[in-house]
Amino acid sequence: GPNDGVFEAQQILSKNDFQIEDVAIFRYEDQHPDVTVKDSANIATHMGAVAFDQDSYRIGGTAEITLTDPDLNLDSRVAEQAEVKVWSDTDQNGFNLTLDETEVDSGEFTGNVSFILGNSEPQNRRLQVSSGDLVYVLYEDESDEVGLPADIVDTASIVSYTGTVSLDRDLYVPGAIVYITVWDPDENLDPEEAEVISYTEEKVTVESWWGGQRRDGPRPVTCIETGEDTSTFEGKVYLQFEAGEDNEGIPRLQVKSGAIIKVKYYDELDEWGREKVILAEARFQTHTGTLSLNSDFYPPCCTLHPNTGGTVRIEVVDPDLNVNPNSVDIYEAADQVLSLDVKDSEGNSRPNYPIWLRLIETEADSGIFTAEHALSNVVERNDLVEVSYQDEYDESGNPRETKACARVLTHTGT
Repeated sequence: GPNDGVFEAQQILSKNDFQIEDVAIFRYEDQHPDVTVKDSANIATHMGAVAFDQDSYRIGGTAEITLTDPDLNLDSRVAEQAEVKVWSDTDQNGFNLTLDETEVDSGEFTGNVSFILGNSEPQNRRLQVSSGDLVYVLYEDESDEVGLPADIVDTASIVSYTGTVSLDRDLYVPGAIVYITVWDPDENLDPEEAEVISYTEEKVTVESWWGGQRRDGPRPVTCIETGEDTSTFEGKVYLQFEAGEDNEGIPRLQVKSGAIIKVKYYDELDEWGREKVILAEARFQTHTGTLSLNSDFYPPCCTLHPNTGGTVRIEVVDPDLNVNPNSVDIYEAADQVLSLDVKDSEGNSRPNYPIWLRLIETEADSGIFTAEHALSNVVERNDLVEVSYQDEYDESGNPRETKACARVLTHTGT
């Protein structure tokens, strides 16, 4: 800078003037006082090294290339650039790729190249590949450690994967949603975005079969990646007894009791680079529920318990009610699934009866539900307790009412 007393000069070391193992001597003649100041540096060249950051890549993946060669660090105060060539078995012409020095005076250079199925795009640093290809990077080193030119090459392989498709359940019941999971790294083309397998591509389809024939479908399904770079995609399908519809990637599939639900994933590239259809199946079934009480008789209220009588404990077993396998299903009184009535000897309901009860699954995915009710003080000896379960679908898919009864009795103690 101005007035700092520091002076700089540059000298380009020409091959005509220097050879390997020479010593460059720099001399400054100071006039006041009369002193000569010297410094020196050895003249040397180096063997460069170039490498991919992985041994293999999937189609759609991105490689980072690192080149190390101090000979390219020509200016210790400027981050410079270097050039390599990349190509593949599919695109043997390839293209040149510019690498940037990682920082000033580092002698290390990096850059990226992506691998695609379509034609190479040099301007976008995209190289055409096919499954099973080798990809190559070449650095033409002008002067290795003994001053001779050398070609430095590294390779990596392009791999593809056989995808998988699965369903969240083996058995579906009315009201359940079919969740489809597809895993395929070949569809994870951008690691920085959650991607979509659109229904318009018809890569994932669903259909229903019964009586040995396909009754509905195939209907295309949209599957969305669960997050960035997960390679896992999820879609869903609604089931109904009415005619199905595509519904823009979230289809409604017609089923009946005993139907087979078939999901197909059309994998464009398996691990051998070939097309493959992958299948997952489940069954749709309705069941006849069962209803039981914990006793054949219950006591009315008494002097010791003037407000309530015995407690009626009820169990309903029906897989059709197990709509959410990962959580406990609950049916409120407003859903009108389970009712309790108390009738006198003439068949008339006691005041405030019948009532609807709350039905709670014993644990997630059990299909076993319980309810209970303490008989009110209007209940009398010899009354009939009648519990009714409104089974929306029996094993034939038809509605059915199931009942269980008990008596209100008193006993002579001993």
